[in-house]
Amino acid sequence: MTMDTNTARLLTEFLVDGFLRLPDKNKSSIRTGYKLYERNQLDNFITEPPPGYNFHQYAYSLMSSQAFAYNLMSGIDGIKFEVKFKTLKPYENQPAYPAQIDAMIVQDNTVRLYEVKAFELYAQAMDAIFKGERGDRYFEKECYFDPEFASEHFIPFLNAVKDKFCGRTIYASGVKQLCSHLLGIINCLDEERLLGKKVELYALCFDKMKGLGEFEGWLDGYKKDLECFGELANGLLEGYDKTRGKVKFCGYIGAWNFMNSTSIGNANYDYMKNRYYYK
Repeated sequence: MTMDTNTARLLTEFLVDGFLRLPDKNKSSIRTGYKLYERNQLDNFITEPPPGYNFHQYAYSLMSSQAFAYNLMSGIDGIKFEVKFKTLKPYENQPAYPAQIDAMIVQDNTVRLYEVKAFELYAQAMDAIFKGERGDRYFEKECYFDPEFASEHFIPFLNAVKDKFCGRTIYASGVKQLCSHLLGIINCLDEERLLGKKVELYALCFDKMKGLGEFEGWLDGYKKDLECFGELANGLLEGYDKTRGKVKFCGYIGAWNFMNSTSIGNANYDYMKNRYYYK
């Protein structure tokens, strides 16, 4: 699904106006058009990310959820970005694609993982969860590190997710991503970074959608879909001995709520309010 002309116009105005509220920014630095490219990638980030930071393909777009996540969270002590978890075994000559979760915060005995979405919600589709050759591998137990777990727990969970959303137009890639994240977390529970800790997975979204045309409805729909998904996800986690009481899908959290309930740092708070929450 693509944005209608009015929604695209409202989003363009919102993103450009917010960017131009930052110091030393002007319209000459923006290439308008598909995805609103900012000419200097680093200007899209509040500070220069650390060495080894894995920039996404569209990190220099004003629509970038990666930039949004970094601008929101980079002031938090000890935060890690683009955290990878193994999912399926490598296939023939193709490497396995890991789950890559946007941010990880460790506090005491709890690991909080955040998948962050900003303006991707327009990518609505029907019956597109795990579609295609790579998606098919998720339904073959031999592709898993633990085939028994796959056949008894995870593949039935995936089928339940597909059935739940069958025939509905949803933000399918977001739901598929959360499934992969759960698998990655489960695969890595015995690694030092998760061993003996409770793990919480959140779907954090930009929530200032009022006045952005169709986005407000898309966000409301995604919230409801996350509730449905959460019932299935937590049913899986509570039904498996290894994750019961240890891993939880905590569902939706709005970025505004997050930045007002978490110590993100004054610089990040002011930046977010000035660029994304100025209306």
